[in-house]
Amino acid sequence: MPIYEYRCNRCRGEFEHLGSMNDRDSEVECPLCGGRGAEKLMSRCQTKVEMSLSDFQALSDATAGGGCVGCTSGSCSTCDK
Repeated sequence: MPIYEYRCNRCRGEFEHLGSMNDRDSEVECPLCGGRGAEKLMSRCQTKVEMSLSDFQALSDATAGGGCVGCTSGSCSTCDK
């Protein structure tokens, strides 16, 4: 079930509401003041990138050396560093 974010038009408080996809357009009650008619906010999304330790070390080494991930030296024709 998705979590929707709202701002109450009455008290201006922000809150989340766990609802089904069928309820996405229904009016919700503000848990702070009991007001109705809250506006739906644009939600932020978060992604998780999984990286192996060796990938992380290669990225860290390349960044510290001034080159890109594909570089083995400080001079690279791909990224001009």
